[in-house]
Amino acid sequence: MSDLISLMGWPAAACLVLVTIHSYLGMHVLARGVIFVDLALAQLERERWLAEGPAIVVGGANWDPGIVGLVAGRLAERYHKPAIVLSMPPGEMARGSARSIAGVHIHAAIAAHKDMLYRCGGHPIAAGLSMQA
Repeated sequence: MSDLISLMGWPAAACLVLVTIHSYLGMHVLARGVIFVDLALAQLERERWLAEGPAIVVGGANWDPGIVGLVAGRLAERYHKPAIVLSMPPGEMARGSARSIAGVHIHAAIAAHKDMLYRCGGHPIAAGLSMQA
């Protein structure tokens, strides 16, 4: 490390370390995303009716709430319909993310049922929500 600092100087070396850490964390998030996409696809395979409606809704008790948006995006791309993915820890509020396709305003669709939700927000292509599980 001291050779790196002497060659690059402190600011450049610090930036390199931060970029390396950021890259590692990004790879970690992507790897976890792949795991949860596989869980969602397995759920859809077991319970085929979940993919038959105008939108897909999947989730689980131990699903990482930081990954559900990535999973919803992958499902929306794969099935060409809006997808909502929920993290539903036992005894806690369910939290989820939705991703849409062209022509479907996902936030408006979710907000139309706001009486069933604790909170929701978003825009035409993506939304977040929380509700009693």
